[in-house]
Amino acid sequence: ITKISVGNFEPGYSIKIDKDNDSYEKVGNISINSVWFRSIHNDYKNITFGENGNYTFASECFQGAPLTALNIPASSTVTFDGTGAFKNCASLESVWLPANVTEVKKDTFYGCTSLSNVALLGATTIGESAFNATSNVALTIYAHATGDLSFGSNALANRSNVTLYTNSKNITS
Repeated sequence: ITKISVGNFEPGYSIKIDKDNDSYEKVGNISINSVWFRSIHNDYKNITFGENGNYTFASECFQGAPLTALNIPASSTVTFDGTGAFKNCASLESVWLPANVTEVKKDTFYGCTSLSNVALLGATTIGESAFNATSNVALTIYAHATGDLSFGSNALANRSNVTLYTNSKNITS
């Protein structure tokens, strides 16, 4: 299984993929390894990503989904193939991205008005409007990379309270 659209399953269910046995089954959360995301059903709130996974997020693949948390294990690899992967996920509160993610692309978390905690283990580039959201929710970003940290235009626009913790010695915008 290399590509799957979970929209064909009734709300409240999702898919567990066993890449070794090329099989899938309905489960309560999504646990996926080595899958190219093209679309995701809007009724899924909890997504669990497996250890040592290889995940590619297409442009706007989760747009508007009612996700509350995004946690990808440090042992996994993530690729953002396009922009706006989590755009307008208004219920999304926390994000953990592994060290191989060096760039948060344009509009990735645009409109995520509930987003309050973000851990970026390797990001050195925060793209244009990446966290732009009209929100009074305080946003805390933990950027752990030690190189330069660059923010694109409007990366944090319309945020009233942002705290940045970083190991970077040089921050530009």
